[in-house]
Amino acid sequence: MIKKAIFLDRDGTINYPALNRKTGEFEAPHSPEVLKLYECSILSLKKLQSMGYLLFLVSNQPDFVKRKCTLQDLSEVHNRFHDILVENNIKFKDYYYCFHHPSVSSCFCRKPSPFLIKRAEDIFKLNLKESWMVGDRETDVLCGKNAGTKTIKIGNKKSILSDFTATDIKEAAEIIEFCDRINKKEN
Repeated sequence: MIKKAIFLDRDGTINYPALNRKTGEFEAPHSPEVLKLYECSILSLKKLQSMGYLLFLVSNQPDFVKRKCTLQDLSEVHNRFHDILVENNIKFKDYYYCFHHPSVSSCFCRKPSPFLIKRAEDIFKLNLKESWMVGDRETDVLCGKNAGTKTIKIGNKKSILSDFTATDIKEAAEIIEFCDRINKKEN
């Protein structure tokens, strides 16, 4: 049986970036209280899950090494994110976080490296050609391309690298559903 997956970035893809009052910039949330999913995220994730895709999170989270928050803060945000998914009967197969940043430390897991997707491929025996990477940054698109998945860039800015561009996760799920229907007709 072919196992196909959707690899998703978190911040800016599934949830709103949060305003960091210290920097005045929108970033990853540093506390569970400010974690807010986009209105369309739950239904979109349910749709992807119902289509037979295994869901994975692949997210760069460098704010600890950049001294903007603690590991405990990041853990609490993750736990709240996970709880929201569980409350809505959405099951992510696994979560992959890179906590590094090139200004502080080097690593092999930070997107656009395909390391975390390839790790999931090995552990879960995935077919990456039948899988997708969905995210709001070019690094997400490059990560997917480097791993051999199809890609969707979320946001208003077009990407010349991604296979598709979508305004939000809802449109990304619709694109994937459409492509699946086309694939079934061809096969």
